[in-house]
This record gives sequence, C-alpha cells and structure tokens, in this order.
Amino acid sequence: MSQQMMLTRVPVQQLGSELIVNGNFYTDTAWTKVNATISGGKGNLDGDGQTALLFQNVLTENNLYRLELTVSAYNEVGQFRVINNSGTSYYTITTNGTFTVDFTHTDVSGNFIFRASSGAIGSVDNVSVKEIL
Repeated sequence: MSQQMMLTRVPVQQLGSELIVNGNFYTDTAWTKVNATISGGKGNLDGDGQTALLFQNVLTENNLYRLELTVSAYNEVGQFRVINNSGTSYYTITTNGTFTVDFTHTDVSGNFIFRASSGAIGSVDNVSVKEIL
C-alpha cells in the first residue's frame, strides 16, 4: 500500500511598493513633526509633559498594511504607539527592538502616526509601510 502525500498550497503574500518617504531618517524631510525631531538618523519623539507626533499622509482607508520599524532609546514610560488620525492604536510599543506589524487602516484620513505621550520618550528608524496585496 502506498501513502499519498497531501500538499496544501498557501498563498504567498505580496507587498506593494514602499509608501514611507525617508523611513531611514537620513534627512529632515517628508515627516510632519510636533514636539519631535529628526536627527542622528532617527525620528525622535519626546512625550514628556506634552504629546509628540511624527507622521506622513500615505494610507488608504480599509487597506491592509505591513509595518516594519526599529525602536530605540524608549524609556518604557507612558504611551508610545502607532495610531491613525482618530486615535485608533495599530501597535503599542513596549520595548526597544525591531518589529513587524500587520494592520488595517480604519480612518478616512491617510495619516500614519507615531505618538508619544504621558512621559514616553523614544526613537524610531528603518520605518517601512507597504500595502499587503
């Protein structure tokens, strides 16, 4: 008696082109900054006593995206999150490291936002956002 092997095909996720401009923070361009700076090849947010925002308008409502980023110098205080314009959290940063997150954009505004508040201080780098096709 012979055994038959069952093969299951798993669709390969395809990613669209890069949506973020200056995700490596080599220059002080492309990002809107509120209580944030771009220096040392990083986007730096200081939410100590204020809310800090770093954002670009690159998303489309109801589309699925893959975010890749590196977080450093996070003081692990307050709230350090990736949100949309309505404040819906796509990812809460809890530690330093490199992360990959899939999310569906749920806001009519196309803003992709890093937000530091309630004492959070941290830096982001190597930010990539691509649509999952």
